[in-house]
Amino acid sequence: MADKPLLVFPEPEKASRSKGSGGPGHYHYPSHYRQGNRLSPIFTQLQHTFEARNVEIQQTTAGVDPEQVLVIETIGEIVNFANAVKKIRGLEWMGEIEVDGITPDEDFYDKKKLQKELTGRLYLMMSNQRALDEMLSLWGHYKNNPNLKFQRGLTKFKYVFLCLKDIRKWGIQDRLIESGIIEYWKESLEVDPERVIRFETELWFRNSTIKRNKSQQDIESLISDLGGQIINKCLIKDIGYHSLLAQLPASEIQNIITSQDTELVKFEGIMFFRPVGQMSVGDIPEEGELTEFNVEESPVPIKSPVVAVLDGIPLAHHELLVDRLIIDDPDDWAESYTAQERYHGTAMTSLVVNGDLNDSQLPLSSSVYVRPIMKPNPNDFNNTRKESMPDDQLAVDLIHRAVKRIFEGDNDEEPVAPTVKIVNLSIGDRSREFNQVMSPLSRLIDWLSIKYNVLFIISAGNHVSPIALNISTDEFNNLTSEEREAIIVKSILNDSRNRRILSPAESINCLTVGALHYDNSEIIYLGDRLDPFSNTYPSPISSLGSGYRRSIKPDILFSGGKQMYKLPLIYSDSVEIRPAIFKSPPGNQVATPDRGGNLRKTMFTCGTSNATALISRAGAICYGSLNEIFEFQLTDLNYQKYTPALSKAMIVHGSHWGEIGQKINKLFDHTNNSRQIKNLI
Repeated sequence: MADKPLLVFPEPEKASRSKGSGGPGHYHYPSHYRQGNRLSPIFTQLQHTFEARNVEIQQTTAGVDPEQVLVIETIGEIVNFANAVKKIRGLEWMGEIEVDGITPDEDFYDKKKLQKELTGRLYLMMSNQRALDEMLSLWGHYKNNPNLKFQRGLTKFKYVFLCLKDIRKWGIQDRLIESGIIEYWKESLEVDPERVIRFETELWFRNSTIKRNKSQQDIESLISDLGGQIINKCLIKDIGYHSLLAQLPASEIQNIITSQDTELVKFEGIMFFRPVGQMSVGDIPEEGELTEFNVEESPVPIKSPVVAVLDGIPLAHHELLVDRLIIDDPDDWAESYTAQERYHGTAMTSLVVNGDLNDSQLPLSSSVYVRPIMKPNPNDFNNTRKESMPDDQLAVDLIHRAVKRIFEGDNDEEPVAPTVKIVNLSIGDRSREFNQVMSPLSRLIDWLSIKYNVLFIISAGNHVSPIALNISTDEFNNLTSEEREAIIVKSILNDSRNRRILSPAESINCLTVGALHYDNSEIIYLGDRLDPFSNTYPSPISSLGSGYRRSIKPDILFSGGKQMYKLPLIYSDSVEIRPAIFKSPPGNQVATPDRGGNLRKTMFTCGTSNATALISRAGAICYGSLNEIFEFQLTDLNYQKYTPALSKAMIVHGSHWGEIGQKINKLFDHTNNSRQIKNLI
């Protein structure tokens, strides 16, 4: 038993949310007179733009009452503004987006710290002409008399007009540029100028079934007219998600890149154009030799699965995995694999079942459920057939169906693994770094975690791009190990905006795992590789936070293997070091396929996927301990509903920086950017 007593709290109760009026706070805002001068031309231009677009739409579609999404940008937050929006007929609340890093100006600034960056909100709402006219009427009344009492329920608009920085249409910039789709299309066309290109169109979710169907039909018609087609569809009302997976000929994609002012891009029902989810494994190591592992006999698991792994298909007959996995492949994806391609799923299940083989741990006493969500991609440009989520699937739809099958079953079937308490997701979307807006996949995971009372453990994501050090080769070679470590840490943190966590790692309810630059392997030969750190720092490839509303992400760091690097062979005035992807030590030791069919072979790998799988294993062990405690001490308590949250607490609350944070802290000059450094650490 533990050396500290178990504390049992009373049944949780819902607390009412504290009520605040919203509004100014400690920010300085423009005077009423100044706001009138600033905003009146903006409102006038908005009205003209709205009217022109409505005329254009009505000329092509008779009888339609055109709608457009308005974006209200405020400095600060207006609490419960959604309720006021619903009071205006024709306005439909579409959501809000938090905005950080707003540069202060003469109108808006922090009264306590004049140069401090501000925070704000984008409030999004669907509006027709009548609703816009009513909102403009409210503005006119406020402009003429700031002390006028607004009609009951509309008072929040008074605060909005005070805090308002801008109001505009949701437009081409929002749909195309912010999502990175233009760069994705350009890269795709450079590789193959004639190829058909797939992409996701994320629609505004409409509460009205009639409006949802109409919006979808209109997009399908536009895509068809351009010679394209719809590949897949997904609608999940509980998370407000409605999306279509479409494809268009290369010529039409090029037209959009050249002239973004097209009917498809201007269609008001589309929120975002996005690349098809780039969920795939990293590069498969080519250098180094595999290691044969002496597999000792151990009892076959007799307990039902606690952990579900959503990944690629593992090599189930590997001697480290045989009789320990329950593989559920309802779509027959195994047919797409050769044995030697079962790389990532084999590594992840090996870590969950056996832990890092460097550490000689006993296998889990429970079996592990595996559902494939990746398979070799036959369309890889370099013919590597890297394991990826198929491009004919929407990630949200695939993962929703996979989790639903675990706990509810498909159609009339029974649930396939209802005892699962932990879902391991050791992949992330490389095309979607977190940037203030939560992805649909992270929203899905938050909802599923509550619906099925399950803990998702998700990797923060890897960034294997080179690290630019801005010194010459000679200067780098003359550094001591401590100086080298310091300059690499600073370079990584200075590039933090390009090393953010990958979707769905921003999920609030999940446990997001980053990697430590640590393992217990025995390094026999490094060759031309170099160890970037002499201390146990976060891995140089591990993603950096923060999460939603500046929450701490990753939640935890764990052993992800020591990632070695290589210097360029040619002299450079500005050195970049690149990750060295090897099969040999250092790293976490895992089961792996072998071209010769040897079922005892292992390799050494690094990254956040490994750390995530190891934490999922730890979660299963915590769950077993909790079961024992509750069964002996609290037999009358329905404890099962608490075990996912308690397992999470046991893992996270036992974690600490130790001396690592202090060492990183000492590397920086805190004179000018102490807040940023503190947040990064």
